Amino acid sequence: MDKLQNYYGIAIRSNAGSIEKMQSAVIAAFFHCCSSNRNLMHGQCPDGKDSWCRYKRALSDKRQYLEKSPGLPNSVMKVIKATYLELCDKNLLKKCLHGMTQNNNESFNNVLWTILPKETFVQQKTLFLGSYIAVLLFNSGYLGLLPIFNYLKIPIVPLTLKKYMGIDKERVMKSKRQSLPSTKLSRKKQKAKKKIKIS
Repeated sequence: MDKLQNYYGIAIRSNAGSIEKMQSAVIAAFFHCCSSNRNLMHGQCPDGKDSWCRYKRALSDKRQYLEKSPGLPNSVMKVIKATYLELCDKNLLKKCLHGMTQNNNESFNNVLWTILPKETFVQQKTLFLGSYIAVLLFNSGYLGLLPIFNYLKIPIVPLTLKKYMGIDKERVMKSKRQSLPSTKLSRKKQKAKKKIKIS
């Protein structure tokens, strides 16, 4: 299931802007994940040496390919196929055209819970103030606090300005780093290792 989820996300992100390519890649990902040595199902995978599919790369290099994955049993494949193919519906994929899969609400919640930890009880006024600050930081970064400081007549010293600019710059750089395919792959591998340890 993790493999299907990963390939689905990759298909969405790598085909942003084109529903047809996205749909084709998502369908190819399903059959690719179901494939086994006894039942090769790589017909939908892209051809050529640059293909993400190892089978198709081996084919283009005229090398023999041995499928290492056991694939999905036919009984499981039949059960999940209809549901998975619903995820390939063009109306649903239209919502993913930008290529983003992370829910913005999750990012905002992360900012909010940094200010107001879930485990700590706070009064309503504190909750509202924390929420306002979280919205401001999420939308404008730390520099968004400066107009509030001005309104409250809190002096802004150059060191504060420099520090806030640095925090905002680091936030943008971290966001770009975290959205790199290599970083995402690394996180997914670590998550998979944790799941294996738990089970």
